Amino acid sequence: MMADVASIRRSNSEAFPYMDVERKDSSLFVPPEANCSDHSDDDIPDELAQEGISKKESLRSLRMKFKAMFVEKVRKLRRQTSMLQPVFEPAVEHEVKIWTDDFKDKRHCLESGQLKPMRPRPHLKASELLSGLKQNRQGRWEFADPINGWPAFSKLVLKSIVRRSKFGPLGVGKEETVVWTAESGAALPKASEFRKGTRAIFMAPMWTSIGWSPESPGFAWWFSAQLGSPRLLFGEAMVRQLEDDPAEYANAQATVISCWAHRYAVQRDESFRDSLTWHAGILVEWSHGKFTTLIEVAWQNGVGGYGGKSNWIPDKMDPNPALYRVTPDSMKRPFNDSLSEVRLIDMPAKNKDEFLETWLLKYSSKGELPLEMQRFFDPQIYASKPCRLRRCTPADLAGYCLNYISRAFTYEQLTSNCQTFTSDCFAFLTGSPETKPFSQILQPGYKQSSMAFLYRPKYADASPS
Repeated sequence: MMADVASIRRSNSEAFPYMDVERKDSSLFVPPEANCSDHSDDDIPDELAQEGISKKESLRSLRMKFKAMFVEKVRKLRRQTSMLQPVFEPAVEHEVKIWTDDFKDKRHCLESGQLKPMRPRPHLKASELLSGLKQNRQGRWEFADPINGWPAFSKLVLKSIVRRSKFGPLGVGKEETVVWTAESGAALPKASEFRKGTRAIFMAPMWTSIGWSPESPGFAWWFSAQLGSPRLLFGEAMVRQLEDDPAEYANAQATVISCWAHRYAVQRDESFRDSLTWHAGILVEWSHGKFTTLIEVAWQNGVGGYGGKSNWIPDKMDPNPALYRVTPDSMKRPFNDSLSEVRLIDMPAKNKDEFLETWLLKYSSKGELPLEMQRFFDPQIYASKPCRLRRCTPADLAGYCLNYISRAFTYEQLTSNCQTFTSDCFAFLTGSPETKPFSQILQPGYKQSSMAFLYRPKYADASPS
């Protein structure tokens, strides 16, 4: 026996070419799943050696057979485990509010009594939740239809049901009671058992944390109606797609970079907060001179979550604007005001002066439109310089934006927002490290992050499944 162990230690890679050997306290332990024994040349009986085939070749054949048996056993074990264990892999949680079946409130319900679709916080009635849940092949409860009408929220898996309630003399305390969990294996509660404050926790695939598609990660998109039919490109795939455009556009170089800013038009007297709220972005002029590209940072899923409403498209007020028509279902999710996305939109203006005159001023109080059709107050272009990068084609620019948003992905009103992005982008494209945010309120705490544009995202090496 000692000789056999020594033989294994000397030639582990030969004896077990497809498994690791564990050592504990200087002793050798073969993994328990290795339900086979080792063999030496002397263990092969002569009758196994066929005519013209050496014992060494017979041993190789036997090893291949053992390896195939082992691999099949592991696969079978994995299949059985995935069917029996409701344990969740790392995933993205989404909370859905659950109302009782008799709930009626005009703020949340239509005249028919049905819940309003596509709410910022998705909601369902108890019976709607239970009737929509079906067990999938892994035995998990899956909601196949779009939750609350959100196309991106389909085939989500239910993790748990909880109930939150307030307590204390002023109702300031909060406690959470677990009603049901997938891990428990218990039956789902009945509709009559749901109470006020109930939430359903659903799980989405982990790739949704880095993009709108597993094949094209990255929270940046590019809309254009200047190259023919309207189109929307997003994620890493848009870099390759932009490279395939006609050479006149694919090879165009960024020439002039400008910063713009405005306050939002409101159909009432401006509040103090309104007067301090400025939105800012970038305008890129191209060597082809046919149109420009606007860049902004805003809430993640802000366009898909608002029906394709954007201040940078002419048909913003249409029920189904062109931007929304070309938005894929995976981007139609509730907006997230704590995360960001980069938006690039081709504008018909050929340069900054035309952009200011035909767009910013046209849709502002300085134009001729009535207040209800105005979009901007006090719009202006406050900085402009030549692009100093040796190379900046549309594909390059898209790649820089994908790099940036993979690192500066949060949205916070005072530290990480549209103005900080504009400053970072302008400094990077024009070589102007002295650039500051437009608003003086943000300037003292601003820390430039222009280097974030340079390096590929971490998901370029490995994306979550």
